[in-house]
Amino acid sequence: MRRLSRRLFLAQGAAGASALLLATCAGQPPTPTPAPVKPAAPAPAPTATPAAAPAAKPPATGEVTITLWSWFNKPFTALMPKWNAKNPRVKVNLVDMSGEIHQKVLTALTAGSGAPDITGSQDYNLPILADTGGLADISRHIAPYRDKIVPYKLNNGSYKGKVYSVPWDGSPSGLYHRRDVFEQYKIDPEKIETYDDYVAVGKKLKDASGGKVKLFNIAKEAWSPLVNLTWQQGGGIYAADSGKVIIDDDRAVRTLTLIKRLWDEGVVHQNIGGEATNATYKDATTAAPPGAIWLANGIVGNAPETSGKWGVNPLPAFEKGGTRTTAFGGSQLAVPGQGKLVDEAFSFLEFTQLSQEGSTIMWTDGNLFPVLKDAVNWSILNEPVAFYGGQKALKLYAELNSQIPPYTYGKGFLEASRIVGSAVTFALDGKKSPKEALADAAKEIRQKQGLD
Repeated sequence: MRRLSRRLFLAQGAAGASALLLATCAGQPPTPTPAPVKPAAPAPAPTATPAAAPAAKPPATGEVTITLWSWFNKPFTALMPKWNAKNPRVKVNLVDMSGEIHQKVLTALTAGSGAPDITGSQDYNLPILADTGGLADISRHIAPYRDKIVPYKLNNGSYKGKVYSVPWDGSPSGLYHRRDVFEQYKIDPEKIETYDDYVAVGKKLKDASGGKVKLFNIAKEAWSPLVNLTWQQGGGIYAADSGKVIIDDDRAVRTLTLIKRLWDEGVVHQNIGGEATNATYKDATTAAPPGAIWLANGIVGNAPETSGKWGVNPLPAFEKGGTRTTAFGGSQLAVPGQGKLVDEAFSFLEFTQLSQEGSTIMWTDGNLFPVLKDAVNWSILNEPVAFYGGQKALKLYAELNSQIPPYTYGKGFLEASRIVGSAVTFALDGKKSPKEALADAAKEIRQKQGLD
């Protein structure tokens, strides 16, 4: 029975594993797999003239060394013996960049020199890097894998019709539940099919516990529940196909209306903060948080005594038969191409991310969930998991990973997400209706980003 690692994942610019879970996130930029307590927003793109895109280079001959910058090199280190045995000509120099990576890569791409052969990038930063013109177009390289990669992750590595990166990790989301609490109050998690069902469960938990047990925590100015659950419906801040601002459409209004309903019904904790939220995992007063696969690591790190008491099911749908999952967080491995070793760089990523052998090591040594559709059939994802009380939860996540609708961040996401967070606050405070709050937010985003 597989046990989840206690590893704390490092993310750009910060520390801590629970503040950006769907259940507890504040209005800050998203992070990849479990992240530190409060990630700092990356610096905006420089205004200098973008560098020209790298031209196609002839393949190198003889022994070469490629350099990879990332904030989490542990799984790469673990697979190096297998890589070196298969590819003695291509050596890999791993450089730990921690929180410095985005700004350093951005500066190097804009200048046209100084970038590594491969760089880690959070999904939301990829459009910013691609917009410099300094990333290599790897559309030709990725072509054989287009039908093998889960669609949303392939989309997150693309910009203006070209592919610039290989997905690093998947972040399928489901509805967690405390088995002991649900048993105590005679709630069947299999019967939570829609968000109406979910709200009803929240009311039952609140009433039966004297107001102590809630579904999860919502913070004012938290853009993420709104954006993530709008992605669930195929929406978002920007349209995945055109890049138009759509955060004021019916899908977003439906989502913010749900969030306000959860708030007004008193079935969620309200603004209790990261440490207090961690305490609710320990004392079982958070009973059904929506969250990505990596929420389990945050719980293990903060409430290890609850391992085995959790289960997970698909998210509720907005209407019966609708999509029952979404994504939260994630990262990419992009190829700048300045070092003339694009083919060699891609061959490394082809092994680490796009093969079962490499992806298995990424999971076992890094808890980085595979991005390949056929992972659902891998034996390592079909084992009972102790944290989930013996449930074969990884198979469920692999199934959900292929069902997530494609969405886009857009290069203006960081600014837009803060505007959306303010809209959430207006709605929760009752100062604007969900429709009015989102109409105003969309108008502000269009005006500030020249998207009228």
